Order: sequence, then structure tokens, then C-alpha cells
Amino acid sequence: MSYIVSTDSDVNETNFALIERSWREGFGGRDPMDTGKGVIFRDVDTERIEDFLIAFQADSQFADRKADIVAYLRTLADQHAVGDVLLISPGTGDRKPHRLNGQSRVVGDRQGSAWRLNKDRVASRGDEKLGLAEEQKAAAEAAAASGDNPVAASDTGPT
Repeated sequence: MSYIVSTDSDVNETNFALIERSWREGFGGRDPMDTGKGVIFRDVDTERIEDFLIAFQADSQFADRKADIVAYLRTLADQHAVGDVLLISPGTGDRKPHRLNGQSRVVGDRQGSAWRLNKDRVASRGDEKLGLAEEQKAAAEAAAASGDNPVAASDTGPT
């Protein structure tokens, strides 16, 4: 959720427990689908996603960004009552049920009680396509290759 990662073991254990509980409960009873690099829960109520985001403990350096994310989700909730939740968890090592596997990330620098990940990235290149249907991937690739600027107006209204 954040490219600023806490070094506080209590915070991390609390977040791991939140992820484990939410995963076990299927984010409200949804069945996980394997993406090859983790699992995706489709059509999760935005209220449940919001509750998860609020409960997830981010470093204080990320507090404003987290508040913006929750506000954005609330803004979209009337138009989009459900969303997908993707948990990236590469299948390496001993896989424990409902626990994320570790990922190697380059640390840009340490700032107080947190690490800032290199390039402010929480995912690998290409992860944005996980969970998309083949026709959605093909359409996105065609739009990107066309050289046109396929950017549509924001769902949140006028800017």
C-alpha cells in the first residue's frame, strides 16, 4: 500500500494480521483467484476496502497520501460500489496460508522509523495488468502502442 515501509515490528505484525484476517475472510466472502503472482478478490464492497485501508497502519510520512486514497475511494463509491483487491505474493519459499510472501525491494533511504523504497514503487513493472482479462490486456497494449493519448477524463468530475 505504501512505498514508505515502517521498520517498527509491532506496526508490521499488526498489518500482517490485518492482511491475514481479511484474506481468510475473503474480503467479505469473496473467493480468491490466483493471478500467478498472488491473489485477487473481485467485487469487494468499497466500504470493506475503505475499512481495510483505514485499519492499515502506514508510517506518519504517508498519512496525507493515505487520507487522499481513502477520500478518492469515497468519491468513487457512488459510481463504483465494488472494487477488486489484489494481494501480490510471489510463490517463493514456504507458503503459509493467508500470509504474504516476502519480496525483495531496493531501499532508497532510511527516514526515521521507515524505509523509503527505491523509485517510490510498491509493485513490479507489469503488475498493473494482473487480474485483467486477456481482451482488456490486448486493448490496453493496443492503445499504448497507437501513440495516441488515450487518457480519459477522471471519474471524479471536472478538475
